[in-house]
Amino acid sequence: MHGLLESAQPLVPNGLRSRVRKHYLNYFYYPLFPEKNPATVVAVSSYQPFVDFKSRLYRNFPLDFSGVSCCCKPGLVSVVLPVFNQAQWLPVAVESVLSQTYPAIQLIIVDDGSTDETPRVLEGYAGQRGIKMVRQSNQKLPGALNEGFRHAQGEYYTWISADNQMLPEQIGEQVSFLRSHPEVEFVYADEEIMDASGAAFRESGWCSEFQDPSDSAIVHWPRDPGRLNFTPSNYIGACVLYRAWVGRIIGPYIPELCMVEDYDYWMRINALFRIAFIGKDAPLYRYRLHASSLTARHDELGIFKKAQALVAQDQRRRDLYLEDAEVQLIGEHPWFEYLAKLYAQSGYRVRRLAGEDTDPTASCVKRLSIIPAAARAKEGTAARRRPDTGKLEVVLLDRRTRDLEARAAVGEQDWALITDPRGLERFGPNYADRLLFARTPEAAAYPLMALLNSRVATAKFSQRDS
Repeated sequence: MHGLLESAQPLVPNGLRSRVRKHYLNYFYYPLFPEKNPATVVAVSSYQPFVDFKSRLYRNFPLDFSGVSCCCKPGLVSVVLPVFNQAQWLPVAVESVLSQTYPAIQLIIVDDGSTDETPRVLEGYAGQRGIKMVRQSNQKLPGALNEGFRHAQGEYYTWISADNQMLPEQIGEQVSFLRSHPEVEFVYADEEIMDASGAAFRESGWCSEFQDPSDSAIVHWPRDPGRLNFTPSNYIGACVLYRAWVGRIIGPYIPELCMVEDYDYWMRINALFRIAFIGKDAPLYRYRLHASSLTARHDELGIFKKAQALVAQDQRRRDLYLEDAEVQLIGEHPWFEYLAKLYAQSGYRVRRLAGEDTDPTASCVKRLSIIPAAARAKEGTAARRRPDTGKLEVVLLDRRTRDLEARAAVGEQDWALITDPRGLERFGPNYADRLLFARTPEAAAYPLMALLNSRVATAKFSQRDS
């Protein structure tokens, strides 16, 4: 039944579909398939320890985030391609991105201080529309990824290693999945293993437990992401796509976790948001296994030990996510009544304050302060004490906010929450890397708490267990 309804959607004219979609979902589709309702889906998993954790984390929050976004170009997919001394394989990776059937792609190539022929190869792509090139001194993979995503403008994010290859349908298939599954923030798919020459690599021995038969070249990743944070195995792989606003909340890759930076990043997203397998067995990505790849040097580099340390660290990180927090609503704003109710129902301590928070002795480990832009502008930013890592300050910008007030309100460590759709055009370019937009307070409540959790945990653990 579900497959029949999905296949019938393209037959409905776009204009009619957009007008009736809300009523179709609320009064027909979600009652028929309650497990698809984004407001109630805790995890796309049946692994009970993970489901229990997510249930405790989400408390009583509404989980429909379809009204949440960041400063981006709708429909655009930003692909970051970091490269360091891989000139021999780089053209294949670049061309695989440029050959996608999905048309709206921004390719960001970060040359991480290559000393081989990489700069000469990249000269052949200079000036091409949709390609941005960045060259920097060698910062290793996490630093190259962070630099690349700093330039990302898309609604969706992904990245590809310079020695791998996207199959033509990858981005289109994954965008389609996220568009039709608002209860998911991150999607992954199967991969094919290739050798140094680009031929299918059978009997490679890599991830044979995920191959059927075990000597095939196709890796069928586990369909349930629930164990990712509990076992030292990065079985999400490299064929991924996620929503840009989630990437902004999760923050940068951690430089100290080089060689397991992607595993750590997927763990962080899996803990705070919802990951799902795409639901199709066909691979959408080709992973090159060669003598100098990290996978081939797995034992030499001690990657398994690093993964074991990550699992232990993630347990402590998840415990931190579950700690209580205090929410301070400072000043007056139409959303505050709803936010106060949502946070109180979810078990957080809520305080309504008339002016600036001057209480540095609050007993809670974490705090989330929210204040309208006009009130922050009147206080001024010069005298404000710098926020510590246990506190997040969010400034609300709406249609009443003047540009000067916004500039005065958003300090170096603040985030801005836009509550008016037109605000994305007015304020977005100035605060793109620390801005969220939400259509309703219900949609904003949990993402703001996730932002606090992400910031506190990153500050606490980025220097540990690396």
